[in-house]
Amino acid sequence: MQRVSSWLETFVNEPSNVLNPEAYAKRIKELSKFGLKVEVLNEAKMKRLGMWSLLGVGRGSQYESQLVIIRWEGNKSKKKKPTMLCWKRCLF
Repeated sequence: MQRVSSWLETFVNEPSNVLNPEAYAKRIKELSKFGLKVEVLNEAKMKRLGMWSLLGVGRGSQYESQLVIIRWEGNKSKKKKPTMLCWKRCLF
């Protein structure tokens, strides 16, 4: 997880004109190289799923909304406690 944390630090302070929602989603897809599963939902998919509140927030932006879902299966060892990561970032 330290490698992922270091990777994330490389762009978390980028300004919104550089790291808009689409650029953010594209860069987050790179996390798959660390063994994470990354799924990106665009506006069309969010509409099909009825995510109207999230889409309503995104209407204030000039960029299309993106929802990034990151899954980590974790360590399969029964000896270690599971780890949960949660991260929210709102970009306009």
